[in-house]
Amino acid sequence: MRVALIAAMAGSLFTIGLTPGVASAAPTTTEPIERPLSSTEVQFADRPDIVDTEPLLFDAWSPLDGAAGIRVYFLSGTPACYGVKAVTTETADAVTVELQSGLLPEAADRMCTAKAVLGATDITLDAPVGDRRVFMAS
Repeated sequence: MRVALIAAMAGSLFTIGLTPGVASAAPTTTEPIERPLSSTEVQFADRPDIVDTEPLLFDAWSPLDGAAGIRVYFLSGTPACYGVKAVTTETADAVTVELQSGLLPEAADRMCTAKAVLGATDITLDAPVGDRRVFMAS
């Protein structure tokens, strides 16, 4: 029974085009919605020193007033334990944001509460977003 289940699972992986132990070839991008600028979310600073990182999805963004930047909105753990970092790629037509979440180094060895917060982080761009499309890399 166990062998049949494993064989069925392996077969389904091949059916959808995945090979066990091999990551997918290229990241995918989606286009989150643009929304009015909001300041009601918990503000997260960019933390390049976070550990145990994982991709963090965001569903919306806003252009920053009078600045070359955007604010992205997401669901995260509390800022006492968790941080975010953003990597952006800019072209003439698009801004692609790869957002990562992880533990703060000072919180890596302590218990963190399982509480979710609506968060936001501001991302500085080389130029105003203007007419460019904003994408989320995942």
